[in-house]
Amino acid sequence: MSLSDSKFISESKLLPELIQDTDFLNNSEISENAEKIINACRENKKERTKLDAFLSEYGLDNQEGVALMCLAESILRIPDSKTRDLIISERLSEGRWIEHLNKADSLFVNASTWGLLLAGKVVKTPLEWSQNPNKFLRSIVSKSGEFPIRNAVIAAMHILSQEFVMGRDFKDVNKIPGIEESIYSFDMLGEAARNQEQANIYYESYENAIIEVGKINLIKNKNNGVSIKISALCPSYEMRKYEDIKLNLVPKLIALTELGISKDVEITIDADAQVSGYHDYPVFTKKSITDLSYLACAKKIFEIDSIYPKFATHNAHTLSAINYLGRNKNYEFQRLFGMGELLYKCAEKILDNKQPTSIYAPIGKYKDLLPYLVRRLLENGANSSFINRLLDPETDAAWLASGPHKKIENERKDIPLPCNIFSNRNNSRGIDISEMDNLETIRTEISKYKNKSIDAVSIYNNRNADGAKKHDVLSLANGNKIGTVTFDDPGHLKKSLETENSVNWAKLGVNERAKILVSISDDLESDPYQLIYYLMNEAGKTIQNAIDEIREAVDFLRYYSNQMINIEERDQKLEGPTGEENILTYGPKGHFICISPWNFPVAILIGQISAALITGNKVTVKPSEHTSILGYIVVSTFHKNGVPTDALELVLGDGLYGDVLSKLKNINGVAFTGSLPTAKKIQNNLNENHKEIIPLIAETGGVNAMIVDSSALLEQATDDIVRSAFDSAGQRCSALRVLCIQDDIYNDLLEMVKGNMQELKIG
Repeated sequence: MSLSDSKFISESKLLPELIQDTDFLNNSEISENAEKIINACRENKKERTKLDAFLSEYGLDNQEGVALMCLAESILRIPDSKTRDLIISERLSEGRWIEHLNKADSLFVNASTWGLLLAGKVVKTPLEWSQNPNKFLRSIVSKSGEFPIRNAVIAAMHILSQEFVMGRDFKDVNKIPGIEESIYSFDMLGEAARNQEQANIYYESYENAIIEVGKINLIKNKNNGVSIKISALCPSYEMRKYEDIKLNLVPKLIALTELGISKDVEITIDADAQVSGYHDYPVFTKKSITDLSYLACAKKIFEIDSIYPKFATHNAHTLSAINYLGRNKNYEFQRLFGMGELLYKCAEKILDNKQPTSIYAPIGKYKDLLPYLVRRLLENGANSSFINRLLDPETDAAWLASGPHKKIENERKDIPLPCNIFSNRNNSRGIDISEMDNLETIRTEISKYKNKSIDAVSIYNNRNADGAKKHDVLSLANGNKIGTVTFDDPGHLKKSLETENSVNWAKLGVNERAKILVSISDDLESDPYQLIYYLMNEAGKTIQNAIDEIREAVDFLRYYSNQMINIEERDQKLEGPTGEENILTYGPKGHFICISPWNFPVAILIGQISAALITGNKVTVKPSEHTSILGYIVVSTFHKNGVPTDALELVLGDGLYGDVLSKLKNINGVAFTGSLPTAKKIQNNLNENHKEIIPLIAETGGVNAMIVDSSALLEQATDDIVRSAFDSAGQRCSALRVLCIQDDIYNDLLEMVKGNMQELKIG
């Protein structure tokens, strides 16, 4: 089985094999030694690092831990004191810091708690805070003789930050006493590059790191290494940009590796995975199975003599199991800087472990630290984390030391598969384009339509083709002809369309109508490639946007079908006088006009007509003149799956045709998506041509804004800005149109956004 084939394999299928591969865990020595390590750590609790102490007190299981993590993620970036005060007010007002006072046995924790409690008390006086916060702060400070509150909290954040980071640069690292006593894998702090300028800066920092570590290794006679993040070197690190990766990323990796060899510096490559759930999950959903898989992989690695492995773990059972597996083998452990020191000291004594332990040591400035800091807090502050429970006397040491194979039964409850996340209907299926095989399949399938031409025409009874005008449709991607579209003479429309409504469709019954719509959804899902091709060529969509739009269309069909069945099944009996029975039921209105836009020519069109059809109405749909072929394909698919042609009619044409349709005498409702002026024109037509009120369901555009202040992580803001404003060329009613940026970060954010935009490709 290939890696891509096994990506979404069910963990229930893998579990028997994993249990078989890890049968060595049945040796009682492993769990017994793990329990000894845990007890030794608890007996020597005072030797733990400041960070371990802090995490054991403030985890994710209380409001204070969450508030602390929110602060750590944002407050160091805020340049002005007023905003800092507001952030402190928001994050600490709900914190019950008093519960932590003198509860922890670490001076560091208690000192920090006092500072946080002080802030908590301030923000619990909202009247004085709002009337004159600066004066009130000064009065508190003058009484306590301490720093201003915001500075105290920021100082606490800096202390916490320093526990995670070895130094700001290699000058700091070289000043650390006893650095030669351990082996380090240095990591230059920073997230994935958002533009080429960032990628170049990261590349230079890795180059410098390799040179500096080479000097340290030479002077100290050590084997320190450098960890390199692939996504930091390539702003377009995704499979669909494979050619760019080969051109820009691979040469950089080769150059850094060759530099590492020349300087005798070990290079570790960290690959950031991008995952999406499809027919199953690409990750294990249970922690015990994840741990089991880790040990199964460790066993296989030990079977290959040419591999020198490093095992990163902060789990006593994993340590004990690796020690058992690795007898007479060469390998090393790895822990995070500032964490796990006590665990490894105790393990070394109990296991008589002579294998080296390297330390993953981040280096960088505070502005680069924050995402890393939050990631570590989230990983190790969670209730399920071994670190979080290691020193907790209420957690049974024997249970904590037991192997993952014994904990599986307690985690047997499965989470719903992606296809089953909705309890009453199937979720729409996606295509994982992070795999080259799937990309190649899409390219192969859509290539079948390159030499085909669709002749799109209107579909309605008594159609008169006299005076119709045909024109060619050219691909927005390459200018090639992809079909023709015929617009009928609008003068003939009124006579042809003002016919009786489709009585048979209304009488069919909700369950039968729902069955037909669900069959349409299955049809679109099983063979989406024709729609993908025309979404790309007629509407100008990217592959991912085309897939997403089809998924939305499929979901509309299933959602409305399910909703209507539920409504039909629960007729409401209303309260009334004795002897009188009043029941509320639902029925079709009659004839609906649906007018859809070009920017979502499949999803919105199907959303409109599926809602109208499932309720038993006759529908006449006019797609945008710019996406007439797609409208023709969609309506033809509905007809093929059982929707009668007199229940669903298609009119192709420009805005003039929509004007004609909204003036028809036999309509009972209009669903429109488009511009506000057009919606108002339709509204006027309905008012002028009908005595009764005709419902108009109109979705029009607006001006969407985003406000970014200095507490925001610029990389994350950049992702959201570019995705919202420029994905699908910004042609969405929800697209970002106005961006408001705080002065202090204006230049930095703007440069990052501009650089990220340069990574986009048109065509």
